[in-house]
Amino acid sequence: MGAQWWDGLEEVNGDELVAIQEGEPALRGYLADSAEAMGRVRRGQDITGHPEFGRFYSRADRECFKDEFLAFALKSYSLIGHDRTDGWVDDDFAFFGDWGFELSQIAAPVTIWQGGEDKIIPVAHAEWLAANIPGARLRLYPEEGHISLLVCRFGEMLDELIELSS
Repeated sequence: MGAQWWDGLEEVNGDELVAIQEGEPALRGYLADSAEAMGRVRRGQDITGHPEFGRFYSRADRECFKDEFLAFALKSYSLIGHDRTDGWVDDDFAFFGDWGFELSQIAAPVTIWQGGEDKIIPVAHAEWLAANIPGARLRLYPEEGHISLLVCRFGEMLDELIELSS
């Protein structure tokens, strides 16, 4: 991975990155505290106002924690909080590990959607992927965050996938 892949990650995920590099037992130990806190979530403010994981949500993201998405988020947080971090562990290792192929080998159409206010995945990642996947299209929405991009742009994403498939 290029140096740009790491731009901005240390500020947001520094301790988690260290745990990933130390191996699975260290990562599981690190995630245990976050999972326990997530298990205590009962309302939107418990998510967006939490000193540890609340910092990952931009203003646009925090506005999404209502109605159907809030119900989904509360259910998700409660499941993570019951020591169901296997997917989180797998995701971390997949994100930072060897993918088993070169990005230059990707021949399928790729669109990379990125919120400019995303506090979890820096814009530099999307730019790096777009530069390293042949023909990739970057859709950058400066006003969107990590959550709001999906909540507010999901229809556009589906429409583009349908258009590309025909």
